Amino acid sequence: MLQYAQEAATQQNWSQVTQLLRHCTAQLEQASATEQEQALDLALDALLWGDFQDRWELVKVLPHLGMPAFEALTHLLLDEAMTFEIRWFAARILGAFQDPIAVEPLVQCLQSADDPEVVQVAALALASLGEVAIAPLAQALADPAQCVMAVQALTQIHHPAIVEPLLSVVEHPDPALRAQIIEALSNFQQPRLVPILVQALQDPHAMVRKEAVTGLGLWTTSQRANLTHSMDLFALLQSCLHDLNLEVCQQAAIALGRLATPAAATALFEVIQKETTPPPLQRDSIRALGRIESSQTLSYFQAVLPQISPMAQVETIRALGRWETIELKPSATQILLDFFAVADELAIVVQQELTQAWAHLQSSLAIPTLQQLTQSDIETVRLHAIAALKQLSGSDL
Repeated sequence: MLQYAQEAATQQNWSQVTQLLRHCTAQLEQASATEQEQALDLALDALLWGDFQDRWELVKVLPHLGMPAFEALTHLLLDEAMTFEIRWFAARILGAFQDPIAVEPLVQCLQSADDPEVVQVAALALASLGEVAIAPLAQALADPAQCVMAVQALTQIHHPAIVEPLLSVVEHPDPALRAQIIEALSNFQQPRLVPILVQALQDPHAMVRKEAVTGLGLWTTSQRANLTHSMDLFALLQSCLHDLNLEVCQQAAIALGRLATPAAATALFEVIQKETTPPPLQRDSIRALGRIESSQTLSYFQAVLPQISPMAQVETIRALGRWETIELKPSATQILLDFFAVADELAIVVQQELTQAWAHLQSSLAIPTLQQLTQSDIETVRLHAIAALKQLSGSDL
């Protein structure tokens, strides 16, 4: 195989060289020193003279060629006479070694490279190494020229050791960076981080507030219980429903759905029925309320169904159709039947959604109404009703 690769290199057919090297990757680790040296020379030539795709393929080849490849790539990375693309790939491949020995040259690149794009790829390569890269990246936070890329790299390492370094820059002047830091910290549900998230709710930039709301919404039931002595998580999230930024409001609705308390259900109900609520927020509030499966939620859905727009009705019907609490499924079915019975005229899409919801709820209560809809003048409604009846007839009612 190496002989064919050598012939392809003579013809400067770098694509074929990389393909042949890929095919014998597994054998290279067991090859003789001479064969490994030959393969490395071919791979480096392809890296220097091939196109982007050739170089991309070499990311999967060079790590199998051991220390000689590592040393050659280190030289290419630190050689400022090399093109950006060569150095970019050198950093990328060093990260692919998945070995702590790659930390030193990548850190050296961070400290010495003038090209910000080279610095960035070195940081990302460090991030791919995981925990061993946290300490050097944390040190880079102190350098204003390297802080941004260090944060970007640290936030990609899912390890608790990144928390302390990120806390040191949580008030960075760049709002996009603050948002990224809050997002990363939200993955670690440590009580000491809650005040940080709460403080971020007051950030002047919406992107930061949105990430803070998301983070607070991710706390599990047991962890929320640990917060009750120091703060009212519900009150914090409810206040965000009235944020000036719509995306923050939407995220607050989603978080309240995860909170799943009676008070959260009431807050979502109030948003849904308010006439001035923007449609996207109303939609997300309906979906969030649907996560709180209780008789209280059913009564709220029953109250709003006749009042809201057809598209909001579709979301509400869909939420009821997904109901999983077995003992409440008959009530959900009856609410939809009552809504259908008293409605003067329903949009076609609403009628179609009703048939699907009844099929999913698997209740025989809906059979007479579905039979009625099979006589509808609207073909799509008829077809949906027939399909729903087939689903019900095939179930164990």
